[in-house]
Amino acid sequence: MSRLVHLYPRAWRDRYLAELEDLLADRPPTVRDRLDIVRGAFDAWIHPQLAARAPRPDGSIGVGRRVASIAAMVGGGLWIAGGLTMNAAPMLRGLGYKDSTTGLIVLASGAVITALAAVGLAIATTRRSRPTMTAAMAMLIGAALIFAPWPLLAIGLFGYAFATIPFGLLLARAGNQAFAGLLPIATIILLFMNTEDERALLTIPFGLAWIAVGALAVRRGPVAVIPAANPA
Repeated sequence: MSRLVHLYPRAWRDRYLAELEDLLADRPPTVRDRLDIVRGAFDAWIHPQLAARAPRPDGSIGVGRRVASIAAMVGGGLWIAGGLTMNAAPMLRGLGYKDSTTGLIVLASGAVITALAAVGLAIATTRRSRPTMTAAMAMLIGAALIFAPWPLLAIGLFGYAFATIPFGLLLARAGNQAFAGLLPIATIILLFMNTEDERALLTIPFGLAWIAVGALAVRRGPVAVIPAANPA
């Protein structure tokens, strides 16, 4: 558990570490507690002192949201590159299937980066919801498993994909992110991907959807919540 706590920035640990350790000493942390600690550490890094959570008066976006937006576009590009690499991979002589190792590594890298982008966008969304963050964390866990050997690779890929569907729907609703609605559609297309033929190119719509999400997010800051007027 001490390793997870040290994921937080030093400034945060200097201020809150003793309090957190006292809290954890009261009861053994559950798996959900550990995920919350990892999520909180990510939040602390991209939103130091919570300053970036407040909408800016000039309409610009915070550093954390900008990083998440760029990650979404980079990750989307890697999904496209992974599909193109797998499609162009040579057939292994005498075995009857392609050497897709390089393409899978690129694809897995795209999955991890887009999952990190999902966590960042979930945090930066003004009207955040726990289901949105839960879906993003599930994407991150699934993406990490893609680097594991078979069959964990397949479990990770499908886990990432099935978590992306609710994430896209929730982000579109909670974050005023119209392009996020493309993610569920592109994910369904992605499920028909096959590394052995031209269906490897089905990663392209998925990558383009992530690029669109990132491009829209980097242009628009969080939706400001206008307080209701006091009754006269």
